[in-house]
Amino acid sequence: METTLLFFKPDGLCLESDILRLIRRRNLFIERLGTIRFNEEIIRRFYPALDDQIIKLSVQYLAGYDLPVYVVTGKNTIRIIKDIKKHVREKHGKGRTGAIIHSTNHAEEYCNEIAALRPHII
Repeated sequence: METTLLFFKPDGLCLESDILRLIRRRNLFIERLGTIRFNEEIIRRFYPALDDQIIKLSVQYLAGYDLPVYVVTGKNTIRIIKDIKKHVREKHGKGRTGAIIHSTNHAEEYCNEIAALRPHII
């Protein structure tokens, strides 16, 4: 069993129900934790490796939205979510890097991400 953190970025909000349906079809368990409104402090904790310029761009993009946050659990969850992200980006994103959803890339990352976000989830 694997667990991943998943949140919708502003460009993905209109696709939330469609993406959740794709996840459920893959027999994964979805738990909504709530919503988060990013600010610079949260972004710096969540993305500690980013330089200041990227942090500023991330604040401009993510701040001001109540973004839904989920935990997704099941067999091969991380790989399945990566496949779904790729499919959604190809179909709806702005090229290969379309900003639709964020998900954990590996098991160790999940612990850091959930620790950074949980205190700020409403």
